[in-house]
Amino acid sequence: MKPIIYPLLLCFAMQLLCCNVDKTNIERNQINKKCDLYDSIGSCETSKEDSLFIIHQALSFAPSSLELSKAINEDKQISTIIEKIREKKMIVSGKCLNKFVLIVLLKMYCYHLNTAHQGFDLLQMCDDDNSKFIVDCFMREASLSDKIEMLNSGYVYEYFKNNHKKMSKEELEIVSQIKSLEEMPIEFENE
Repeated sequence: MKPIIYPLLLCFAMQLLCCNVDKTNIERNQINKKCDLYDSIGSCETSKEDSLFIIHQALSFAPSSLELSKAINEDKQISTIIEKIREKKMIVSGKCLNKFVLIVLLKMYCYHLNTAHQGFDLLQMCDDDNSKFIVDCFMREASLSDKIEMLNSGYVYEYFKNNHKKMSKEELEIVSQIKSLEEMPIEFENE
């Protein structure tokens, strides 16, 4: 048995080396598979109370950092929800998960605009599993390739505007806040 396993392992290792597969793509694919799992359990709908709680937490999210991973980890409620979903301790329907992810990322874009008058690359801000999970679930929702090199937080807003015609009152408030921030003139100090 051992003589067969060693050549197979060697072939597998050589294939990985030859294909130059990098760690981030492997991690992204694993997270995408987790998102697939949540879509496949759509019949296992989240209870109405859990859905309301999860969405309420997303709406209450108040980023305090331009960095996505830092902002998520500083909000204990949001980071706990994401960890429970990732670790399959909380079963969430695909629809509820997508809404949660969109609201969190829209809030990040709103914070980016309010703080720095521009969007930032979300892919560069994925320093931990929670932020990677959020970004990868959004990329899957938006049918984006995992080979893209940049994902500006402003794209989340554009995607949301173009693909979500029915918005809740809270979502409309976030969108109108972003709209006003985008239209706000930038004031420069005279030297």
